Amino acid sequence: MNIKEISNGLNIAKQQLTNVISELENEGYLIKMPDPRDKRAVLVSLTSKGKSIQEEKWRGIYSNFHTNLAKLNEEEQLDLHFALHKLNVLLKKMEG
Repeated sequence: MNIKEISNGLNIAKQQLTNVISELENEGYLIKMPDPRDKRAVLVSLTSKGKSIQEEKWRGIYSNFHTNLAKLNEEEQLDLHFALHKLNVLLKKMEG
């Protein structure tokens, strides 16, 4: 992704993001490269080290969710399933 897209998605100033990206690049979590479609833009991509950290974080989130889901009884799990399905339908409706 380019830095402008990331700053828009995170709703933070591009200048603030540039500093964070530089730190993450120095630590080996991502790389920057020129955007071949726009010479003024810079693309940012995760390195294998960055992808590893991302996967570790998602595994933790999944594990916590799974643990907490087990605290609900069957009826509550069905209610949650329906609520998430309904939320997904409404979000898709809002897109289009």
